[in-house]
Amino acid sequence: MSSDEREGSLLAQASVWVPPWARRPTGATAAPAVAPAAAPVQPVPPVPPASVEAPERPLDT
Repeated sequence: MSSDEREGSLLAQASVWVPPWARRPTGATAAPAVAPAAAPVQPVPPVPPASVEAPERPLDT
């Protein structure tokens, strides 16, 4: 009997599968799919240049 309940939960989750980082009250699958893809890509490039520029600046001065 619990098998039926498990299947129902799996089906409901698959139908509305929402990752933990995309758990937003937006109700849109395109919005959360683009937000996580642009978020991790933006903070990555500005991190290495800032870390390298910090030690280079005081050394140059």
